[in-house]
Amino acid sequence: MKNITQYLSRKIKFIGFVLILLVLAGDFIRNWPIRFIEIIVNSALDGDMNTILMFGGLYLIFHLFGALTKSLSNYLSAYLQTDIGISIQNKLYSKLLRVSLISLQGKNSIEITNSLIEDSEFISNNLIAPLVKLFSAIVSFVIALVIMLNISWQLTLITLPCGLVISLTARAISKKSEKNISEKRTKSSYLWKTFAEGIKGVMPIRLYRYDKKYKEIIVTANEEIKKVTLIQRKLEDMSFFFVSTLFMFTIGIIMISSAIFVVRGTMTIGSLTAVMMYNHMLVDPLIDVLDIQQNLIKLKVSLRRVNSLFSLPDDKNVDKEVVKVDEVVLKNLAFTYDGSEHVFNKINMELTAPLNLCIMGESGAGKTTLANLIASLHTPTDGEILYFCCNKKMNGVPNISYLIQDGYLFDKSIVENIKIANPLINEEKINNLIELCCLKDVLEVHKDNPIGENGNHLSGGERKRVRIAQMLANEAADIYIFDELTSSLDEYTAKKITKNIFDLGLNKICIFIEHDKKMTKFMDKTIIIENGEIK
Repeated sequence: MKNITQYLSRKIKFIGFVLILLVLAGDFIRNWPIRFIEIIVNSALDGDMNTILMFGGLYLIFHLFGALTKSLSNYLSAYLQTDIGISIQNKLYSKLLRVSLISLQGKNSIEITNSLIEDSEFISNNLIAPLVKLFSAIVSFVIALVIMLNISWQLTLITLPCGLVISLTARAISKKSEKNISEKRTKSSYLWKTFAEGIKGVMPIRLYRYDKKYKEIIVTANEEIKKVTLIQRKLEDMSFFFVSTLFMFTIGIIMISSAIFVVRGTMTIGSLTAVMMYNHMLVDPLIDVLDIQQNLIKLKVSLRRVNSLFSLPDDKNVDKEVVKVDEVVLKNLAFTYDGSEHVFNKINMELTAPLNLCIMGESGAGKTTLANLIASLHTPTDGEILYFCCNKKMNGVPNISYLIQDGYLFDKSIVENIKIANPLINEEKINNLIELCCLKDVLEVHKDNPIGENGNHLSGGERKRVRIAQMLANEAADIYIFDELTSSLDEYTAKKITKNIFDLGLNKICIFIEHDKKMTKFMDKTIIIENGEIK
């Protein structure tokens, strides 16, 4: 829980401290009346009316305050659970926005979403209540142990072993349960991933008549979940059977033993009555612990998955200041993914504004990787990238505008998607971008309506034009990176948009990653990446 607790606010920790005090006070107030019952019954046998009235009144007052503390602790517990759930989800998403892109690329987006929603929600609903219940059970057990030892140490020595047998029996079952719950979570994640891929990949599934085979995959995954669910149900039923049977057995022993002690004169009638009314004092906390174990096992699995996301390394460039840049210098630059072979090694290059640079090369040569390094989205494995402005070295990262090859569009309107790159851009400039990117007809059709998940209400070419307009909206950028500017566009539209962009006269460092050799005529410089080197 270390990674989780460090994200809790002082307010939450303070409320947690108050909750602990309430639980302590409440358990004492609710358990101590056993002594009043003992005194009341013994006083009834002696005919002492004053003592009966006094301790009868105390009994009522204690139970009134006991109910009050219970209500307050339940409310604070619910408050903390809600607050912590929201806090964890917010902190977790903030963490994901800071994570190294290389580390994030190694994770499945559906699994991350599952942890972000399902696991964080389960934690929020089960982090506080089980822990409060566990703490209360321990406190109640200690208080009950002290009181029961006071009433009859012999009876206490009989009751405790019975409680321990119950605990050990359930503990043995819970070990199997923990493994089963972890397996169920894994299979559940796989099922959701398969569902999500089936929805996104419905077109090739239908086109290649893969639907029957894919349905078999879903059915098999569901059967696997059904199997582990039934095993879990069996384990929980076994636990309930053994625990409830042992509990009733323990009650019988307490009842018989107490009666024998009264007959022998080692216990009073008042003590017998109190024990019979409160015979659950020692055993109930142990049973509560066993009930809590099931939730704690599930909680442990969720915490482990969420902590694995919190443990991902941060991008070193996230907190760096955005600075003005007019020159980029690459010195002995090298990069590798996860210790594999170098994508490229010892690259040296100087880029000075204004510059139109074309990077070419075969697929997989490292063109986009080099652009990502220049944009400070990746960190070099070796060597360095230096940024300058007016011949002065800048300690920070440049303002980048990037036409990402597989960029994402949000389920907002076209204009709202464009404004993501520059929320303060005015209407006149938006209209200019619409004209420049040949989006006028598209905008007339879709108007202010959301364009769907990743713009799925638009064609491939329309999505591309929206993303071009989005990147050009960032007028403050010092470096513009166009990854495959003309792909997905018909020849006429590609020529028109390309001409419009170069007519802007950006006078910045503009990097074009291209396969189309026709683009080189617009460039000041063209480099080819081959076998990890610049040609």
